[in-house]
Amino acid sequence: MDPITNHTTDNQKTKANIKLATLNIKGRTSASLGQNQISKWIVINQEMRDQRIGVLCVQETHLCPEHQSQIDSLYACRLLVLNSSDPSRPGSSAGVAFILNKEVTNTSSARLHIIIPGRAIILSISWHDNKIINILNVYAPNDLNGHRDFWNTIQTELGNSWQNHQQILVQNEQTEISMRRHI
Repeated sequence: MDPITNHTTDNQKTKANIKLATLNIKGRTSASLGQNQISKWIVINQEMRDQRIGVLCVQETHLCPEHQSQIDSLYACRLLVLNSSDPSRPGSSAGVAFILNKEVTNTSSARLHIIIPGRAIILSISWHDNKIINILNVYAPNDLNGHRDFWNTIQTELGNSWQNHQQILVQNEQTEISMRRHI
């Protein structure tokens, strides 16, 4: 039985379910895929299409503004990339992003809230039946001594704002989570 389907204001169908995935891409390049500055994004685009992933939460993006512009120019018809880079080393450290598949997710109301640049972000999107879903994407620091302050900052920032919405926490504390293809 198919999930219930609604139509959004821009006439795109949405379903009562959404496929959510997370991936630590460990930087934007891969020796096995070539040294192109955005080589991993070819695989990300293909997997999101083939697996019909609605929202992919990505850690360790290492994206500079020029790399994000390249990605946007190549994949804007299918993907919406909402990225937060490490402010001190955007091309070589941390970075978190949400990648939305425009073919299966209504992106018109997507909002990104940056809690800790390059480390913690929230995506708010309209979901089925005009509900809002909030997804927190976290890439915790390697330094365990900083974890208490890190999580306190997130908790303070969130406050009570999540009480009236559906919430999902996605985090990566140096644990590899991957798709079918290794990138």
